[in-house]
Amino acid sequence: MIKILLAFLATACLLACPVLLILDQLYVSAGLGVTGIAIATWLLISTGEKKHE
Repeated sequence: MIKILLAFLATACLLACPVLLILDQLYVSAGLGVTGIAIATWLLISTGEKKHE
């Protein structure tokens, strides 16, 4: 359940970035972009580790 919520959060962060750039919210957009990429990367790595165990 927690991974589904994190995946939704990562998607929301990455989808909000272009909208915030249009609104000239550069630092907020950059922060959400980095957060979204970090969450998505962690989810991919943790899913791959469980398949190899």
